[in-house]
Amino acid sequence: TAFGDPSRPLVGIDAATGATCWYSVFDRNNFSALIIGSSGAGKSVAAKTLLVRHHLQGADVLVIDPESEYRSVTTALGGEYVELGEQSLNAFAIDPSIGAEEAAGWVTRTLSVLGGEERDYRNNRPVRSLPAQDMAWLFSEVVEFIEAWRQSGAWREPVLGDFCAHLEGPALQRAARLNVEGRVKRCADIAERLRVYTQGEKGLVFNRPSSVSLRGPAVGVGLCRLASQLRADLTPALAFVLAALLGELQKTGRRRVILVDEAHRVLSDPDAGEVLADVVRTSRKRGAGVWMASQSIRDFLSTGSGDRPSPGEVLATVAATKLVLGVEHGLERAVQETFHLTDRELAAITAQRHPGRGVLIGESERAIVDILPGPHLLPVVSTSPIQPAA
Repeated sequence: TAFGDPSRPLVGIDAATGATCWYSVFDRNNFSALIIGSSGAGKSVAAKTLLVRHHLQGADVLVIDPESEYRSVTTALGGEYVELGEQSLNAFAIDPSIGAEEAAGWVTRTLSVLGGEERDYRNNRPVRSLPAQDMAWLFSEVVEFIEAWRQSGAWREPVLGDFCAHLEGPALQRAARLNVEGRVKRCADIAERLRVYTQGEKGLVFNRPSSVSLRGPAVGVGLCRLASQLRADLTPALAFVLAALLGELQKTGRRRVILVDEAHRVLSDPDAGEVLADVVRTSRKRGAGVWMASQSIRDFLSTGSGDRPSPGEVLATVAATKLVLGVEHGLERAVQETFHLTDRELAAITAQRHPGRGVLIGESERAIVDILPGPHLLPVVSTSPIQPAA
């Protein structure tokens, strides 16, 4: 029987046999997981149920929570829940043990989201990016900045405003000496766009030392308050939070789950999606697993076009654990091909779909499962968004 080890966290009931299913992501070759389902499929309840049960078996948990839905879960686990907008995280607060080039790779993509030009709109949100030559130049300047800051022996961690000053000073001078057509203007334009995030309400989030730690047995980071400040454009904030997370990731000897809820908010932006991919890769090296929960199933489906796969497609391929819940009409064929579902498995999440039923895939093992939170967990895992204070 698939998933039959009762020493593992309880998942639910096998819909075909009625047997109890038990599952741990930590039995797989990587600890990452993808939890997807259309609206009403039970994605949030499933993700919270699995998160709580993995925590109860010793895993530390961190939730990146755009809708601020995980406060009750984090509190029930005795953890700390913080709202960005009230608290701040700093993408430049990178452990000195991390090499400058590796650190710059993480930060540069985030700066591209913040300082890039608007090139497209997806899901009514702007997609920002920099051309390849500007990314290469920006990367080299981030390396220069990190190395210079570390050598200076400064008593505090650098913040975005410090990097803007670097761009407006030494970086502009270097660009002028290179005498590359348009380079000085592009440098100044990028610095100006980044400077916006150091001022006013945005500066309280993006231009302060970290006021909270992402380390601990249970931590939730809510973004609902911040969404009202940024008028629903959360992509820069999500990229910044993920970059700050990269700066804090380290081997602790404890198992760790990092849940990114509403992951489509990140994947709608290619550069932000690459930041998430960096988190997945780095987490694997540090003994942690990234779980991505999303109701935007299309972001993870293979297009079969032969083009370079999207970050969502890559993440769906890499994750050793997948839970595919109910899907809407029109996605059946793509879902079946992407996740190699049998006709019976596809029917379970389409024609026979109901909340909480999904196909659980753990590498070569798979089963149609009805997620079972039970009456003791249901009050905690039921979706109840926390509204921002007036």
